[in-house]
Amino acid sequence: MTSRPAQPGVSAFSAGDRFGERVATALRLARPACLAAIMALGIALGGCTSSGRIAALLATFTPAATLAAVQAAATEVVQPSETPTASVTPTGSATNAPSETPSPTATASPTLTPTPTFTNTPTPSKTPTPSRTPTPTPKLPALNSTPLPALVETIAPPNAFRIREVGRWGRGPIHQIVLSDDGRWLGVGTSLGVYVIDADTLQERRFFETGGPVRAVALSTNGEWVAAGWGEKVRVWDVEQGGLLLGFEAPKVVVTSLDFSADGHYLAQGSDDKRVRLWRVPSGELTQLLEGHKGIVNAVAFHPDSLSLASASDDKTVRIWSVGDGRLVRSLISYGDAVTALAYSADAQWLATGVANGEVWLWPTNVRGLPVILRGHTGRVNALGFDPGAVLLVSGADDQTLRMWDIRQGELRQTLSWPVGRVRGIAFARDGLSFFSGSLEGNVELWRARDGELIGSLEGDAGPVQALAYSPDGKLIASGSWDGYVRVWRASDGRLAQVLFDHVGGVSDVAFSPDGRLVASTAQDGMVRVWDSATGDPFTSFQAGTRGLWSLAFSPDGRTLCVGGWEQIFILSFPAGRVNKVIATGPGPVHDLAFSPNGEMLVSSAGDQTARVWSGFDWTLRASLFGHAAAIHSLAFSPDGTMLVTGASDGVLKLWDTHEFAVVNTLQAGEAASHSAAISPDGRVLAAGSSDGLIRLWEIPNGRALATLTGHFSEVFAVVFSPDGRSLASGSWDDTIRVWAVR
Repeated sequence: MTSRPAQPGVSAFSAGDRFGERVATALRLARPACLAAIMALGIALGGCTSSGRIAALLATFTPAATLAAVQAAATEVVQPSETPTASVTPTGSATNAPSETPSPTATASPTLTPTPTFTNTPTPSKTPTPSRTPTPTPKLPALNSTPLPALVETIAPPNAFRIREVGRWGRGPIHQIVLSDDGRWLGVGTSLGVYVIDADTLQERRFFETGGPVRAVALSTNGEWVAAGWGEKVRVWDVEQGGLLLGFEAPKVVVTSLDFSADGHYLAQGSDDKRVRLWRVPSGELTQLLEGHKGIVNAVAFHPDSLSLASASDDKTVRIWSVGDGRLVRSLISYGDAVTALAYSADAQWLATGVANGEVWLWPTNVRGLPVILRGHTGRVNALGFDPGAVLLVSGADDQTLRMWDIRQGELRQTLSWPVGRVRGIAFARDGLSFFSGSLEGNVELWRARDGELIGSLEGDAGPVQALAYSPDGKLIASGSWDGYVRVWRASDGRLAQVLFDHVGGVSDVAFSPDGRLVASTAQDGMVRVWDSATGDPFTSFQAGTRGLWSLAFSPDGRTLCVGGWEQIFILSFPAGRVNKVIATGPGPVHDLAFSPNGEMLVSSAGDQTARVWSGFDWTLRASLFGHAAAIHSLAFSPDGTMLVTGASDGVLKLWDTHEFAVVNTLQAGEAASHSAAISPDGRVLAAGSSDGLIRLWEIPNGRALATLTGHFSEVFAVVFSPDGRSLASGSWDDTIRVWAVR
């Protein structure tokens, strides 16, 4: 088979194309001088399509060991396959007609002759056969419900440089969810990658890590393939085998949306370059480049017959294109804002479009009439979904609501709110009796279509993590998230033991009782709630403020529970929940509370850059710790109680001697706010989580920097050491909990 030249600026590869991956790996073995010579021959190297040609070209420049590595890596090399791009430019201009502007008989421009990427003409040694061998999955940290590796070393200054991420729980913020037309698979695109979920059992079938937040995801009609787009990249995997099927990318073009045609022949891609691309699958050929939009393309959707494609844009229009020849068939205009979402009904009678101003426009497809405009949302509409009978339309928006519309009457049937979140995807089950919603907060919920009742949730989500606590025996980890949930995880494998939901507002702090039997939480609803950690049964609850609660701490004997509110601390007898005393503190919320190990001191932090030390007996003020130039967000005692750490929003951490209340060292965590701090059980390592997503480790008290742990891509609000000191858990607003250990 003769290789065809690639379209300039676009690269595509099939599952059999390992040229870039394997040869690049082998070249890293070469000496720098040899690499320079090889890179200089990039054009000639690009034309080599057989392992023999590659080996011959490199023989002059690489040592024998490198040559052998290259020969081994190049055993399967397939020249990328491209087709010339058909550039489609619709004729005519949009008008201010109230409904739509039918396109003149626009035709696709003549096929362009691409400029070859390589100067020499490749001469293949054989006809390549695309490989369907599954791509090996990169080694990942243990995900939800996967046992952690054996942790044998205690985290200490000498081995801190070997700390690695060994566990990752939670899926990250969700950017899109889709359901295959056969109803089998739910595709969930998140900040970590793509999850393929069994829609009946809600169990994970596949996870494909992408290395970047997935902006778009699509499932083929029969669920055989799943596609994901992030940054400039689009990848398609075989769901059954788990292997990479094909991939393509256009430099400096960000993927915004994807959709498979119902016949499985095409994958449509919307991008920020105002264009729509049509790729043939599984060959990866670019068949159409549709031009005409004047703004970012936010959504694409194939007509159920696969003969036409709709695209929505920031230019306040929706355009309908012919798939066969790229002709502009119809333009829908008169929108007052950017068009952000699209959905066809299964019977192809309706096209629903979501608008950034909160409106939903419902267009009839069989007549060129005016749309029905549905108003109710107060934020950008991001997702739309029809039930299979085209009787019900569900819309989701940034106003954190789902709205259920009666299509026949054009009226709002019901509004669903908490715990909806900022909706990014809606997908109806095949029988139409229920539907899924996915939110930027990481929630995937299952709702009954008849009455909007919440009937299920996808387990394994962590939500935006605000607080973490290990149980005293180290077997459980409790997390509190801004989605209102308290989750109890098994520390050994990240399996959810309990999901506790009674708060109406973000959870700000969690703590285990000293005996580990109970777990308590505070939230912005002003409630303190306590559950049995083994069964999840409610133990007690009480109101402790009207302006929200930010922190809590059990006394070491478990008889007192202190709760930080707005400018005050509530001293509660436990488990009765009776308020024994209310202490007035500095201005603003009490961000953190910490008891000394012997219970003789309670330290609080407030918004006035001061930490206050209270007597654990009569709650009188013993000392005020000055010196910070910003609000103090985190507190931590050393295990022996002789040292206190305070961390502030300007990234400064101070170590205090608790006998003299004098500063013994000052550490700087860059310019990022220090949201959380923890000291290892042996008192030698300080960990701090910051607003830049990093976790920094120091030896204390000398302040020597030990390591910086990277992985989170949002603010780290919680860090906590396991009781045995062998692991460190961190929680972030990237909707993940990560476990770190010496490897």
